[in-house]
Amino acid sequence: MEVSSLAMAYEKTREERKRLRRSSHIIKWMSKRAENAKEVLTHPLRVRWVMVDKEAFEALLKDLHTLIERIHQLMGDYRGRRIHEITAKTYREMVLVRNDVNDLKNMFDAITGLIKTSKGNGDVKLVSSGENNETLRDLVRLKEINRISDTILGSIENDADFDIEKVLERLISVKQYDSTTFKDHFVDTEAEDAKVQSKLHRPRGVLTHDGTKLEVWIEWRTVENITKGSAQDKESKLRTVTLAQMLHIGKPNHLYSPNCIGYIDDYENSRYGWIFMMPDGSDKNTTVKSLHSILGQDRYKPTLAQRILLAWKLASSLLYLHTANWLHKGIHSGSVIFPFNGDIFDAENPILSGFEYSRPQSNKTTQRSLNPKWDIYRWPSIQNEAPKAWNSRKTYDIYGLGLVLLEIAHWKPLHKLMCLKRWPEPSTQDHRIRGWLLEEEYGPPFKNVNPLLELRNIAGDKYWKVVRRCLVAHGKTGMRIPEESDQSQSSEIGIELQESFTELVVEELKGVSV
Repeated sequence: MEVSSLAMAYEKTREERKRLRRSSHIIKWMSKRAENAKEVLTHPLRVRWVMVDKEAFEALLKDLHTLIERIHQLMGDYRGRRIHEITAKTYREMVLVRNDVNDLKNMFDAITGLIKTSKGNGDVKLVSSGENNETLRDLVRLKEINRISDTILGSIENDADFDIEKVLERLISVKQYDSTTFKDHFVDTEAEDAKVQSKLHRPRGVLTHDGTKLEVWIEWRTVENITKGSAQDKESKLRTVTLAQMLHIGKPNHLYSPNCIGYIDDYENSRYGWIFMMPDGSDKNTTVKSLHSILGQDRYKPTLAQRILLAWKLASSLLYLHTANWLHKGIHSGSVIFPFNGDIFDAENPILSGFEYSRPQSNKTTQRSLNPKWDIYRWPSIQNEAPKAWNSRKTYDIYGLGLVLLEIAHWKPLHKLMCLKRWPEPSTQDHRIRGWLLEEEYGPPFKNVNPLLELRNIAGDKYWKVVRRCLVAHGKTGMRIPEESDQSQSSEIGIELQESFTELVVEELKGVSV
């Protein structure tokens, strides 16, 4: 039976395989309706053909849950965990291949109904799969916002009189501030005057939000001078609001991103801002520091086990972001932050931030004022360029992640690992970093061991292979896809990329032992 073969794939000995075959009679209860559930587990790439309407998908989900619980009864804890992981992977693929807004809405309604039913009935069998249910729900919701944003963007491009404000009012639940209302509600706790505050990338303070005082930080993005009410202005606002809403709603547990509670439309100063809640337990003395700012400082250096867990959490975050077909486009150690109380921080609880340049993959991209010092983390061929649709790819995000993983293992910033003496000023050396690390370029600036090769002695072969694959990015020794291939959600390439990143990066990092 097909389900038995799925279970046996994780058995090591002949005797265990025999035992599982003997227990196959327990699952003869499966009816024809369960065939769809088996198909999802064993051939997730075909799932796009069975999700058509809410009722059909809801029935499929129930069959799938019952099937999984039966499998749990047949197996021990280890194999049960593996089935749980397979289910999570299947759910991610289910979200990745769906593009139609109505399909996504049907999926969301179906999974939300199942969650309510299982919790209301206290059904232990269904509740035990609750984490996967909620992850699927949150991913579908992120993807749905993505697709609605794309639809609105098309309307903006085709209709000069399109009323963006009216549409956004129905779409979002996150609170909007203009420059005046923001000043009335926000008290800066770090800066001495407005001039200093305007220069801070992540000013800290207290926001009075619906009558409650909340500890928050702000992230700003400066925008080019554009005509108010123009298509470009509407598009810029759409991206800002979409991002705020995405970071406001519930997110998968393993997407370690901040919680956005508001956005700021500061048109007078040509900038947008996002207001993020500080983590639980923060007070007025809690500060925010980036990973980049603490690299190289021994007093902040976590244990190797903690550094590997940190690496896995960042990879997991990128996996879930890409599942919703969202590009980060700013992966570097300056976009990973931690709350600090004095010198104390939790290295195992990172926050992937710096989303101010992210966007849904299919959207067009306006120019941005990229801080040149972070250019060394970008794919070599697109350094010093304003991101456009053609030069923004998931694999380029993965490349940036690889450089951050390199830094984490060494606990040293990239520019010091590479001995870039001119950094943070741009240099002709910047685009050669990848070639030097992969030993494809001659004359590296580092005098000792190649930092990439040195990973084998620091974190082991598995970690080294993960980082190397991220840096290669494409082809058989990278993510197993060509660089120029279509990485969008609807393509087979997109599915292959997600499978490769899951298997070769996320799962490998999880399996690194110290």
